[in-house]
Amino acid sequence: FAIDTELLGHWWAEGPIWLRDVLRGAEHDSVRLLTLSAALGEHEPEDRSARESSWGEGKSLETWDSPAVADMVWATRRSELRLLRAFAAGRLSETAATRAARELLALQSSDWAFMTTRALAADYPLRRSAAHSAELDAALAALTDSAPVPEPAVRSLAPDLDVEPLTGE
Repeated sequence: FAIDTELLGHWWAEGPIWLRDVLRGAEHDSVRLLTLSAALGEHEPEDRSARESSWGEGKSLETWDSPAVADMVWATRRSELRLLRAFAAGRLSETAATRAARELLALQSSDWAFMTTRALAADYPLRRSAAHSAELDAALAALTDSAPVPEPAVRSLAPDLDVEPLTGE
């Protein structure tokens, strides 16, 4: 089975302990573990209907696609398209490209919409979303400005990020 590992520590404190015990039990019982890619390479997928989502309100996409978060979602999509246009034009330095992609990942975090829809943490998700959007704008501004790309406010965000799939290089 495939599992959303974010939940194992973020929303479920005992999750990492549970996963450790599952892995130990699998080894003890000679259960062969595979990555999802390897399993798909070895087994024919079964055609089964699935719900829109395995979590969120109503097990649908309404947590991330509703009037409460429409402005946030569409602003994020516009930011994504701006970044992809910049990549396609080949105008980003490696530093600016990596910085912008990291900020886009943070901006696209489903937690901002989730917290907004669930009315969690007051205006925190809106402030964080706006801050990541501003940081993305700063990285994209490095396209035309002669000034160096400013240091990001959030450090160590996706430290191993590879932007090659976005740049085509």
